[in-house]
Amino acid sequence: MNNQQYMKALEKALMGLDKKSREEILMEIRSHIEELGEDQSLGDRFGPASELAQKYLEGEQVVVPLTKRAAKVGGKIMSGVGLTILLFVLIVGITTWWLSADEFNYADENAPELAVNSSNWKDLPWSSPIHINVDQSEVVFYWHDEQSMRWNCKRDVTFPEAVESDVEQSGSDQVDSGKIEFRQNSCLVFLPNQPSVIDSKQGGVVIVRPIHDTSINLDQSGLRIAENGGEYHYEIAAPISKVEAFVSNENAKTSIVINAKQSSVSHY
Repeated sequence: MNNQQYMKALEKALMGLDKKSREEILMEIRSHIEELGEDQSLGDRFGPASELAQKYLEGEQVVVPLTKRAAKVGGKIMSGVGLTILLFVLIVGITTWWLSADEFNYADENAPELAVNSSNWKDLPWSSPIHINVDQSEVVFYWHDEQSMRWNCKRDVTFPEAVESDVEQSGSDQVDSGKIEFRQNSCLVFLPNQPSVIDSKQGGVVIVRPIHDTSINLDQSGLRIAENGGEYHYEIAAPISKVEAFVSNENAKTSIVINAKQSSVSHY
């Protein structure tokens, strides 16, 4: 008996059921035809049509209805998709945390990472006003009372308009251009006690207890300020930006002027 004859015999044997139930059973059994191997028939899978029909007539559920099977398969798929999404979110979260995590507590001015006697630190006498460009970099700024610029960076820094020999002979000459650029870099920097301008584009800047007037211009950048008990007079203009509240002291000796565009300004 081929599959077509089997289905006709089963339909005939199920005449005792209502039409809806009979059609659901026939549709379910027919759905198994595609699952059969080349040498297998419905009779091999379910036995004689008369016996299969009798089981249904007695109220026994021989096979899971197609809708329930589809729901079960769909449930497994959705569970798999859900686990995949959850795993992806966890990976992204951990990766983001790892990439954005500070190497140490930048607000700790006594951190061992700030020991400038390390060979990783560069020192350059500095007498002119300071103008700093931060381009796609993460830079943390500190201040000290010496007339020099000190930095510890993963890559070399550039000095626009500076005389090349000034940079090479960092122990004897001063850089008079007043400009320094951190591009695609990660740096710790000590600034001398004098006014400074910091321009940041698509970068991340942390300033820790400034001791002199500082002007900061942000473009698609993030700025975090560690006051460390200092008092400051703030002037903040930040269209299309997220800015936390800062307490501004009109009598403070040090001013921090911030112009931010599509950026964020927050406490450290």
